[in-house]
Amino acid sequence: MDGRGVRSENERAWPTVEFRTALGFHLPVIGLLVAIEAFLVWELVFRGQPFSEDWYRTWAGVAFFLVCIRLLVRSVGKRHDPVISVGPLGVRYRYVSRDWIPWKAITAVRVVSDRGSDYIEFAVDPAHEAMMSISLFGHFNKFFRSGRYSMNVDPLDGEFEVLSQAIKDGLARTSGSR
Repeated sequence: MDGRGVRSENERAWPTVEFRTALGFHLPVIGLLVAIEAFLVWELVFRGQPFSEDWYRTWAGVAFFLVCIRLLVRSVGKRHDPVISVGPLGVRYRYVSRDWIPWKAITAVRVVSDRGSDYIEFAVDPAHEAMMSISLFGHFNKFFRSGRYSMNVDPLDGEFEVLSQAIKDGLARTSGSR
């Protein structure tokens, strides 16, 4: 089953629900960066005085925005990698860690509404957390969420209700094994 609730044909008894980056989230930003880049190139070609101070600054801007465009296009290319996965192994949230967080290591879960967005906050057992490879974003996420990690599907292809239900189902299925 994907984040929109569509079931695959070879679905197992416990499907993995996956959420990927929404393409519409990146395209406007890429368009804006391309427009800025075109303006800078136009400045160089038609208005630039070669080897002047402004000419060097404009070249620095061209290089900076090319790098930004390249990184965004690369992230769109990684759209096939799920950002959030929920399944029999537990929860995997790529922005926090590449590791799966097993159901038995999740100690608390709650839904939080903040400024029109819904989040799922979850706490991880400190013993398991010590073994995880946590990203820089994960450390910031935990710091600003009072020792918990939070997931939001706004910039992803999917619906919050599907994520919430998948986590509730996973906790219910594994509650007897704790």
